[in-house]
Amino acid sequence: MRACRGARRAVDIVDRRAMPHVDLRDGVEAWLAGRSVSQRRQFRRSRTRFTAIPDIAIAEHCGPGVVSDALDHFFDLHARRFAALERTSVYDDPDQRAFLRAMAEGLADAGRFRVFLATSAGTPVGIGLVVTTSSTWSRFNGGWDPAYRDHFVGTAMLVHEIEAAAAAGAGRYSLLEGEEHYKYQYATGEATLVSWTVDVRREGHAA
Repeated sequence: MRACRGARRAVDIVDRRAMPHVDLRDGVEAWLAGRSVSQRRQFRRSRTRFTAIPDIAIAEHCGPGVVSDALDHFFDLHARRFAALERTSVYDDPDQRAFLRAMAEGLADAGRFRVFLATSAGTPVGIGLVVTTSSTWSRFNGGWDPAYRDHFVGTAMLVHEIEAAAAAGAGRYSLLEGEEHYKYQYATGEATLVSWTVDVRREGHAA
C-alpha cells in the first residue's frame, strides 16, 4: 500500500464591504429623477454656489503625462482638507504617495485614469481622481480646499464627474468601498466587496 496525498480546502470569509454606485444605464436625467426632491434641490444649490466662485472652471485631463502635476495638486488639497478636520492624511506617508504615483502612472499610460481639476483664476480648489473602463468609472479619491467649503466644491465635482461618465457612455459610476453617508446621497445601489482566506492542507490516505 502507498500513501496518496489529497488537498482539503477551507474558505473563510474575513470581510465584507459595501461599494455604493450610481446606475447610469438610463442616463443622468433618469438618475436625477430617482433622487429625492431635497437631494435634487441640494445638487442645484451646490452648483449655484460652486459657479459663484470667481473664474471657476473644471478641466478634465487623461492620458500619459497628466499624473505628476495632478498628484501634486491632489496631495496638497487632500492634506488641507484633513488638516481642517484636525486629522492626518494617509498621503502624508511618502510610501503611500509613491504607491499612488506608480499606480496612477500605469493606469494613465493605459488610458484608464482621468483627473478632474477645479481651479479659481488658475488656482486649484478641488480635484477628483477617476479610474475608468469602458463600462464603469470609479471615483478613486479626491480633495478640495476647505476655504471653499461653503461653495460645495466636493458635491459639485462629484455631480460633474457623474455627468461626464454618462456622457462617455459608462453605465456605472462607482464610489468604491466605504459606507460614508454622503455616498448614499448619490448611490442607486451597491455591490459587495468580499475578502476571504483559503486554507489548503495536505491529507494522506491509503491506496
